[in-house]
Amino acid sequence: MGLEYQNDISAISNVLNYFSDIPTATAKALAQLLNTSQSVIKTDDELLDKLQLLEDLNEVELQKNAFLVIILDNLINSIEAYQSTDVHSPNQVLLHLIKQNQTKQKELSYIVPQSIISELVNGKRQLTIRHIKAFAKHFNVPMTYFLK
Repeated sequence: MGLEYQNDISAISNVLNYFSDIPTATAKALAQLLNTSQSVIKTDDELLDKLQLLEDLNEVELQKNAFLVIILDNLINSIEAYQSTDVHSPNQVLLHLIKQNQTKQKELSYIVPQSIISELVNGKRQLTIRHIKAFAKHFNVPMTYFLK
């Protein structure tokens, strides 16, 4: 075992000793905060949760707290990574709107037959301008929402 590794273990041990007197609920919250900051964002809801956490943490005094600075850095990196890949096709936008509004495909069959809606949300068929216009009207979003 190298000297650098032993120094790291010693430093971690000192930090853990500091946290040994905190209440269990606080320890769990810190562990959850660390875990959350490390997790990969997979959905828009997770993105919103992390953005809220980032906003909440920005109100904490950071000058003397390297731990929170690292967590904030991790949060910012995961948000930026998600947003850099946040390019959605119109079909993915339609699927998102259907899920977000808990809409049944059957409810949209006045726009196009249900079988076509299934093909649209599965990416087997592309939305037309007519589709986008009708779905935008149904979900009360601008047509440009489909063209992110």
